[in-house]
Amino acid sequence: MNLDELKRHKPKSKYFVGIDSDGTVFNSMELKHKDCFIGSLIRIFDLAPIAHEVHIVWNYVNIYSINRGTNRFKALLLTFNYLREMNQVKRLNMKIPESRILKNWIDKSEQLSNDSLKNVFSEVSETEKSELAL
Repeated sequence: MNLDELKRHKPKSKYFVGIDSDGTVFNSMELKHKDCFIGSLIRIFDLAPIAHEVHIVWNYVNIYSINRGTNRFKALLLTFNYLREMNQVKRLNMKIPESRILKNWIDKSEQLSNDSLKNVFSEVSETEKSELAL
């Protein structure tokens, strides 16, 4: 349903049930991000020394900012960009992935999905694969 259709909608009953784009009827966004995604992000990219900062940035990008609900790949790049600017990250000399291949794919791809990313992975050089393999 687009915005115009929603504005013209005439309720037929006292209750409205809205289904989120991921198929849920519950506000599970905070739970998913805080309890599921952040831990994997920290573990996969070896960010334990800045876990506190990762929590702050990831939650900001995905829950509390204008980017709420953005594609997960775009959110990852935004998170990395914010982390690179944080004083604690700089003090610890943490290496935050540049993810140039990922950014290029996001900028050019018509579909930001796992399958689309797998296709890119199969087409890039071994050096570029090491960046994506993280």
